[in-house]
Amino acid sequence: MLIASTLLAIGLSAGLWAARQEALADAFKAQGETLKAIGNAGGNEYILRYYNELQKAAPSIPGVADPYRPTMAELKALGLPLQNFADTGWTSLPYRFRFQRVPAGCTPPACDVNGLVYLAGPLTDPATGGVYGRGLGEAISAIGGDGGFSDEFSPATISGFGGQWSQPNPMGSQIGTLAMQVGYATLGWQQFLRRDGSLPMTGTLNMRDAAGTRHSIANVNALDAQSATLPGASNANSLRVGNTYFYGDGLNSAVRTPAGGGFHVQDVNGNAADIKSSRDIYTRDVYANTTQANESYVNGWFRARNDSGLYWEKWGGGWYMGDGSWIRALNGKGIWTSGAMQADGSVTSGYISSWGRVRSGEYMQIDGIANENWGCAPNGLIGRDGPGALLSCQDGIWKKLGGGEPPAGSLCGVQWNTGRPTVACMGISWVTGPMACPGGWGRTEVLVEGGNRMHMCVKY
Repeated sequence: MLIASTLLAIGLSAGLWAARQEALADAFKAQGETLKAIGNAGGNEYILRYYNELQKAAPSIPGVADPYRPTMAELKALGLPLQNFADTGWTSLPYRFRFQRVPAGCTPPACDVNGLVYLAGPLTDPATGGVYGRGLGEAISAIGGDGGFSDEFSPATISGFGGQWSQPNPMGSQIGTLAMQVGYATLGWQQFLRRDGSLPMTGTLNMRDAAGTRHSIANVNALDAQSATLPGASNANSLRVGNTYFYGDGLNSAVRTPAGGGFHVQDVNGNAADIKSSRDIYTRDVYANTTQANESYVNGWFRARNDSGLYWEKWGGGWYMGDGSWIRALNGKGIWTSGAMQADGSVTSGYISSWGRVRSGEYMQIDGIANENWGCAPNGLIGRDGPGALLSCQDGIWKKLGGGEPPAGSLCGVQWNTGRPTVACMGISWVTGPMACPGGWGRTEVLVEGGNRMHMCVKY
């Protein structure tokens, strides 16, 4: 019976001890959760609000005696969200804060700020007074990756979970100091963008507040993005640059300028640049110094302004108008076609040459007047005399069509003794020497006023 009672007492004691240890572990876990909340609400918030001042070698924050070691009461007085937390934790140990600039000796703005939030005493078992290892483990697990403590192997160092980080123990070589790192490079700052770009985003940066108001990002030097969605209120789906909007939807793109503005293409130096496209360009008007294309198709007119027109650069010719009456060939170029040319009006020319027939649908007007039996050249010319009878040049003599030999006494050709220009007789001309006459013709001399002589051929 005694043995049974003894065993029962031992069993009850063991059960009570196990229950006590579970309760103690839960208490240490709760302490870790509280320290984490104070670390975020006090430590990280303090750095966030006073970051610029804490970067300085000698910071000054009103109401705080030592900005690198503020007290719980001072942080509450600054308005940090710590009002619901007590100033002390497990076994009435006070909460302490320590901050520092990193790297050591840095010069703002090339400084970061980190720190520790810790209990100013060891986290021990109240019954034994010794460090409770399991309880410390529960507390660190509750804090997460930013939690750490000092152990008997390295009492002067606060080591993070799994040795991921370490800082000097603010309590010296005290074993069992529970702490949480805050500030730069801690998990508590994963939600913040780093000024130096060392911490990449893991989600979407939302600039819209709870009231639905959208806020701006100012003074951006450059944006590097895969895409941009710009719903907008006015000029929706548009990117605004100055007072110009670059618009795009599921089908079209547009550049929307203020009234009276235009679209200019320039290089990075502000000089005019080319617009290049391998497809069609549709527009109303194009104003340019020059336009170059392999082919041009128009449904309306090619319009040339001023005294200009169409120019073939390779050959130096073209069409132009210099007055209100005539279309002219540039640089005196000729006009050739293998087809026909038609003019409902008149055709005026200094010389008309045809290697085929010349045909008239009405009458032919000959304005060239010649004298019958006078000399002419070349043979085959057609003219008329004063009354209108047709003359042809035959053997160097103007003869009526169908006429025979000129009658006796007919005169032909002229040669002056004064050197005046001569007139040939039947194709015979004289430059020097006495004139020669054709067969059947003789040379005669006529005295004229002033004693001059005129030689002519006369028909026998």
